[in-house]
Amino acid sequence: MPTYMRGMTGFGVTMLGAGIVGACAGDLIAEAVLALEMDAELGDLALAVHAHPTFAETLAMAAELGQGTITDLIAAQSRHARR
Repeated sequence: MPTYMRGMTGFGVTMLGAGIVGACAGDLIAEAVLALEMDAELGDLALAVHAHPTFAETLAMAAELGQGTITDLIAAQSRHARR
């Protein structure tokens, strides 16, 4: 069963929340909650060491995507940027 993460949202660089749905959501949400409780920035989560290959890597990738520094995936363009 796939696990889906609905991007981490942030105002500036501070995390405001995270939504995770799927088989491993219970394992992943703990790190997101810890980051929220310690007022971590997206960069803090992106730079943290995550084991490879694991589902925990998706948290780092989501943080990198939020920052715009992701190199592992091709970020989708917004509808306004395509025009």
